[in-house]
Amino acid sequence: FSSGFDDFIKLIKKDNIDSYIVSEGFDFYIDIILNSNGYNNIERISNKAVYKNNRIQPEFPYKGLGCGKCSNCKGYHIRKLTGPRQSSLFIGDGHSDIHGARSADIVFAKSFLKEDLQKSGRHHFDYFDFHDIITRWQELSKRRVFTVSEKIMFCRASKEKHEKFESLWQNGDVMKNVGYPNGLSWNRRQYDDFWDSLNRRNFMLFSIENVNGEFMGEAKLSFPDEKNICSHDVKLLPDFQGKGFGKEAWLTLIELSQRRWPNAEFSVTPAADNHAAIKLYETLGFESDGI
Repeated sequence: FSSGFDDFIKLIKKDNIDSYIVSEGFDFYIDIILNSNGYNNIERISNKAVYKNNRIQPEFPYKGLGCGKCSNCKGYHIRKLTGPRQSSLFIGDGHSDIHGARSADIVFAKSFLKEDLQKSGRHHFDYFDFHDIITRWQELSKRRVFTVSEKIMFCRASKEKHEKFESLWQNGDVMKNVGYPNGLSWNRRQYDDFWDSLNRRNFMLFSIENVNGEFMGEAKLSFPDEKNICSHDVKLLPDFQGKGFGKEAWLTLIELSQRRWPNAEFSVTPAADNHAAIKLYETLGFESDGI
């Protein structure tokens, strides 16, 4: 086991995070390694080896699932295990980790996996051992980071950030294109009712922050409706508009959505005179439906 692994397992257990070892190897030798090091409580997902007629016979219970090429596609398990409101953290280094990394929300990579992700432009954190991961994870956890791109982070809408969201919604320059040129004129009770019901709504709300933790705006990850359509949304404070952050936030939202609902479609409803937004949506591949 890599240096710091035991401390890392203790840390995520303390944070009530479920942990899994997903491997294209076989159960019998993985279990020997886990049990001999006292990690028999970590769930293992792997191929199997059955001893029959004096021979070891391999079995592949997950073959054909996911990409259809891996004997045990890690991307399939990441997507299956991650609920819509959950974030997935993946750690890997090899060829068999590619699909798992592409399906996760936060990735730590080294060796071949790091090289592959660099070529594809997929964001990841470098690491040498688990001590590096612990240090970075403590920073991410403190900020309640859900997913990361090159320039921005999506963070859960914690109570400490409610005031920043409310300031965003009260900004007329931000809200004018959604029908509130003077900002959202809610009273305190309306805001409190909204925050109390947030976890029961059919979307997740994130603060968009830069690497320094500066609040830039919001991103809304909308769950598919009865027509299997997602209506995501991004709002940025004026100081961060026109600098590429909106496009990066939208790409991050689309990736989050595709990992959770690969068959869902997206719909946006910009104001007819919001030419900047329309141009952005067109560059992202949206097409006008004539309305």
